[in-house]
Amino acid sequence: AMCCAMMKASIADPTLQLDEIIENYFRFIEHGQYRLPDGTFARHRPQYNTSWLDDMFMGIPSVAYRGLYKPQQSQHYFDEAAKISRQFMQRMFVPEKNLYRHGYVEGLAQQPTYHWARANGWAILTNCQVLDVLPENHPQRPYLLEQLRAHIKGLASYQSSEGFWHQLVDRN
Repeated sequence: AMCCAMMKASIADPTLQLDEIIENYFRFIEHGQYRLPDGTFARHRPQYNTSWLDDMFMGIPSVAYRGLYKPQQSQHYFDEAAKISRQFMQRMFVPEKNLYRHGYVEGLAQQPTYHWARANGWAILTNCQVLDVLPENHPQRPYLLEQLRAHIKGLASYQSSEGFWHQLVDRN
């Protein structure tokens, strides 16, 4: 998340001289972050080959904003951000509720399905940040936009009359 913030700041004010820090962060995102075989960000804890919405938020916006930060490679980074977003969505979005599960365990037949409020916030922020930079004509944009609409619908359906959500969105 810091890498994305620094790229946004550097794009807004190129005199900040953040290139070295940004490159260090991005090297990790691109080459150091563990991934599932299809490229989805993952980790080995608390279980082997798990993905979490935290990973979605901490990595994908940086990949997307890299397309603005390195315009000569923008198509590559926009495609990569859209691809990884879609992979997270396919694994973690629960269409019956229009919410995201917090975690995913590769190979597990019955996925743990807890719709943690903070994690759903990370998912919606990730999608908004990707859509902020993805070109209007990008082939994955309609899919990502439809996912955003479905997610907003799901979140709105669980909002309390006071305007708040529960820690587990779908449980009192």
